[in-house]
Amino acid sequence: MDETSYFKNVDVSNIENEQTTRDYFNLNMEPVVVEGNTVYVLVDQWWRGIDSKDFGLLPQKEIQGKVIGYSK
Repeated sequence: MDETSYFKNVDVSNIENEQTTRDYFNLNMEPVVVEGNTVYVLVDQWWRGIDSKDFGLLPQKEIQGKVIGYSK
């Protein structure tokens, strides 16, 4: 959704700071080159998360996890 559609469809009483949310719609970033053996992390709920736009590229060697399932 673009900014207009978002604010038309969301209950603004649930937004803690409307201007901060509007600022995210106008966020501009320089292009990012994802270097070898790194990942760019994207948060799924941008208004309340921290991702690579905040902390930069994440080296793959720093990723820890366990695959608990997958779909073929």
